[in-house]
Amino acid sequence: MSFMKNTSNFSIYHWLKQLPPERQIVPGITYEQLLKQVNNLSVKNKIVVIQNADIAEFLTVLIAAILSAKKIILLPDELTRDASEALLRDVDVDLYINGSGKLSSALRPDIQSCCEQLKKRNDCKIVIATSGTTQSPKLVEHSFASLTNSVSKKKIDGAEIRWGLVYDFNRFAGLQVVFHSMLAGATLLPAYKHTDTSRLIEYLSVNRCTHLSATPTLWRKMLMHPAIGSLQLDKITLGGEIVHPDVLQKLVAKFPEAKITHIYASTEVGVGFSVTDRQAGFPISYLDNTKSGVDIKIDDGTLWVRNVDSVGKYLNDKDSLKISEGYVDTGDKVKIEGNRVFFIGRRSGVINIGGNKIHPEQVEEVLLSFPDVLLARSYPILSSIVGNLVGAEIVVSKETNFDVAKLKTHCRKFLPKFAVPARISLVQNLKNHKSGKIER
Repeated sequence: MSFMKNTSNFSIYHWLKQLPPERQIVPGITYEQLLKQVNNLSVKNKIVVIQNADIAEFLTVLIAAILSAKKIILLPDELTRDASEALLRDVDVDLYINGSGKLSSALRPDIQSCCEQLKKRNDCKIVIATSGTTQSPKLVEHSFASLTNSVSKKKIDGAEIRWGLVYDFNRFAGLQVVFHSMLAGATLLPAYKHTDTSRLIEYLSVNRCTHLSATPTLWRKMLMHPAIGSLQLDKITLGGEIVHPDVLQKLVAKFPEAKITHIYASTEVGVGFSVTDRQAGFPISYLDNTKSGVDIKIDDGTLWVRNVDSVGKYLNDKDSLKISEGYVDTGDKVKIEGNRVFFIGRRSGVINIGGNKIHPEQVEEVLLSFPDVLLARSYPILSSIVGNLVGAEIVVSKETNFDVAKLKTHCRKFLPKFAVPARISLVQNLKNHKSGKIER
């Protein structure tokens, strides 16, 4: 069966009903069992908030909301009570599902199935919080179409597909994995609770993960672990951060038969485009045709994206997204080299050294190109003379006597003098943000 993005939401229910009754949506729970819960959940025309739920509760509420709710707001688990209340200050919430086991209060088994009551398409808005890595999180309103426009339109038999979920499912990246798995009739493996790399890989291996999406930072951490060879992956995706050549080369070497894709997407604009040629950046031809129905352009070195399916507005902020002729300013700086466009870094994250500017990602790319550097983070160091200097933390291979002086020499070859790290520290690990991105 083909799942088209213009299919009505009522058909989604029937699509899931047609799956084999024994097919598991997550380990231990079948699609049939979950849909019985959906049938008993009364959310018609309501504004629903969900936070701190387990995966089964989340999927139940999500499907029910898509079918009949007015709006569903997904709040990340790590948000404090004060932060959550601030985001919802101007929202008239009808149902707040917060914490495992709280779903039962919303169930009304005596009512006629909300799914069977539907006679037309329901335009439920799906609201997601931005990552908040560089500023306070905001809520962005999407449609079901904008969140599924990258889902394959081909006929898929998901019986053998097992999607690993390492992201928070309340966030954009996690929700993408949920939709890709669910709309293929595949099994979703909730691996997000395993923060230890060795346990994460063990869980994915034991549960026969075939498809996995993660940030470049998380991929680097997994590639450092000897157990990575136990994974048998058919599909690999990367997103959320700049994809540098080093991580692509290592993934190709480790999983030569896997389809490797890096995706450009954000909470604000949805999925922009994907790149499958195993190279960093994207072809310059994408400026004319991204092959995804999304238009892109470069204005003053910044990437702008026009996604006709994206709602393109903040729910809880008087300032709307910066839009020109339907294009959204992504804040991502890019450069053109030959027939390729490469990402440089976030406009808001630049380090200013006495009036000279460098993006941390530019420094990190050079650091990561040096042998035995496995992870790298660049950051500003306050200076009373020039305002800032560049600092760096790196994780290196344990099987080497690492020479920082040689690394600095390497940096001088590829970076302007002001951008060469004044301090390079060897550390055991680098912290990740909840979104999977490196903490800055």
